[in-house]
Parts: sequence; C-alpha cells; structure tokens
Amino acid sequence: HVAGGVRLYRQGADARTLRVGLLQGNIAQDMKSRDLDNAVAIRATYEDLTTRAQKAGAELAIWPEAAWPGRPDPGIVLFPFATGTIPVIIG
Repeated sequence: HVAGGVRLYRQGADARTLRVGLLQGNIAQDMKSRDLDNAVAIRATYEDLTTRAQKAGAELAIWPEAAWPGRPDPGIVLFPFATGTIPVIIG
C-alpha cells in the first residue's frame, strides 16, 4: 500500500485519468448453467452494457469472470459487437 501511494503521489499533475466501465450483467444462474443455449442473450446483455459504458465516457470496458458463454473461438479476430473505439477485457 505504501509503495503504491508513493508511486501515485510522485506522478503528480501529469498523470492521466482513465475512465473504466466495470460491467456486471446480473445473469441468472440458470442461464449461466446453460450458457451455450443462452449465448446470444448473454452476449447481448454485455454488448448493451459495453455500449452504455462507452456512451457514459468509459475508455475501457471490463467484463466479469466467466462472462463469455462457452469458450471463445480462437479464430475470432474481432468480437461481433466490437465498435473499435474502446478496448474490452473479458475476465
């Protein structure tokens, strides 16, 4: 804690603030248990939350752990909802 505080203090006025959208979809457990059956609805929830965070000024969106239904296809270069304007970290 002390080292982090010292580091933040030394950055001073030149430090840049990054607005981050921390997303929580509140997906019902029964939907998550059958994530592949509900993949479209789950992704739509997080697409909406990502878009809303971006409109509110977020420069980075972070999804919670296990938010992506199933396993992401390794061939996906860009997620279908990606706007190309803010990065998304998927837990």
